[in-house]
Amino acid sequence: MIKKILYGVWKDKSLARIYLNAHLEKIELAGEVLDVGCGSNTKYLDFVPRTSGMRMHIFDPKVGSTIDFEKDPLPYTENTFDMVLVFNVLEHVFSYDHLISEMKRVLKTEGVLHGFTPFLVRYHPDPHDFFRYTDEALARILSAHTFKNITVVPIGAGPCMAALNVFILSIPRILRVVATPIAYMCDKVFLRFRPGSRSIYPMGYYFKATK
Repeated sequence: MIKKILYGVWKDKSLARIYLNAHLEKIELAGEVLDVGCGSNTKYLDFVPRTSGMRMHIFDPKVGSTIDFEKDPLPYTENTFDMVLVFNVLEHVFSYDHLISEMKRVLKTEGVLHGFTPFLVRYHPDPHDFFRYTDEALARILSAHTFKNITVVPIGAGPCMAALNVFILSIPRILRVVATPIAYMCDKVFLRFRPGSRSIYPMGYYFKATK
């Protein structure tokens, strides 16, 4: 794992992004899939396995659209998609209830919502940065929208890597490569004595829910 982390750090990825990409390798995309708010950079999708015949649809208001996620409907009919992806988006949307309702509307019955929201990360406006959700908050929000089979998983390693993640993109690349294995080993030692602490220092949360 440390080799994968160092490679990602050298490629200017945050630690949160590296750990999320590793988690996405466990997910398989199938059918008609909508990626909401991904922008023009969808390289993270390279980490996600896909079934034969999967069709990806990309939608972001910053790329060829003027739709407002807080009040406008998504430009798709009901029951269109087997899966909807929403990674690193909800923290930038103040009226998130509307967007969640829209994603549920365009999902087919038994369709699956996959998402990620950061937690212990730096302030990153795009163009705004409003929220940091806990696992409890995400579970309650999804439940309030009557999603089923809700799973929320902390993404990260421990307090040292979480602390480094906050400022790692602000330091020279060579220092990132030096600091990362030190933080990684410190977490290894810390978690040996405090194994339950992994879940209380998340860089973010991956969530999954069924319509």
